[in-house]
Amino acid sequence: MYPFGIFKYIDLIKVLVSTQLKVKYKSNYLGFFWSILNPLLMMVILSFVFTLIIRADIRDDYPNVAYPVFLLLGQVFWRFFQMGTNHGMQSVIMHSGIIKRVYFPREIVVVASVLASLFIAILELLVFFGVLGLFQLYFYHTSQALIPVHVGFVFIFVFLGMTALLVLGLSFFLASIYVRYRDINEIWQVVTTAGFFLTPIIYSVSFFSQSGIPWVNPILTINPLARLIPMSRRAIFLGEIPGLYKVFLPFSVILLVLVAGIFYFRSREKTFRQYL
Repeated sequence: MYPFGIFKYIDLIKVLVSTQLKVKYKSNYLGFFWSILNPLLMMVILSFVFTLIIRADIRDDYPNVAYPVFLLLGQVFWRFFQMGTNHGMQSVIMHSGIIKRVYFPREIVVVASVLASLFIAILELLVFFGVLGLFQLYFYHTSQALIPVHVGFVFIFVFLGMTALLVLGLSFFLASIYVRYRDINEIWQVVTTAGFFLTPIIYSVSFFSQSGIPWVNPILTINPLARLIPMSRRAIFLGEIPGLYKVFLPFSVILLVLVAGIFYFRSREKTFRQYL
């Protein structure tokens, strides 16, 4: 099916994406508005904790950036990663009814789940730009430094696309395992909770060096998000366009995870039916 065969099933993918989005919000009074409200509420809570209580300092890396804006951009990427892998993991079970009745490449349900999460992530990214705009207006009236609009803003979508490929690759692994071993869901919740603190979301990449524990930084480099999120921030806030060598390592890891995930999913696909 890959990479171009997927377009033969584009109509099915659209239906599955639309259905998942409707099911996700059908019982909520505010519906899609939660895609805006949820990240904003988390931004307020985490900003309160890490500016007034713990006092995370980002001034050395981003001297003219307000912490809530810094935090919100990291949240967009992490929420997409967490939501996308959770939905992708459960995608085969969620669509077991149609899988039993109709033949189509089973990878489709995983792809559709990740695309539904990507749609929500794009909405949250628009929220980020709106919040950034409000802070820009505040800085304008207080005569503080502004973040000019530059080509770096385009790269945010490149990094979001790379994150989508990472989510898709991991989802193939997780979905294959979840069909038989439902306990993987609980394990993955623990992994993502730990991952939130091991990824530079609430702090900048220089945090561990400043804290006297620089040995943690090499460990973080194996996490593609630990590279994509800082590159996204530097592209937006500093106008820094990353060189190909900076993008190559995370992209290589992501591509490896994606290809391995596809092959693993296909190797387990024949056993799905007996566990659905």
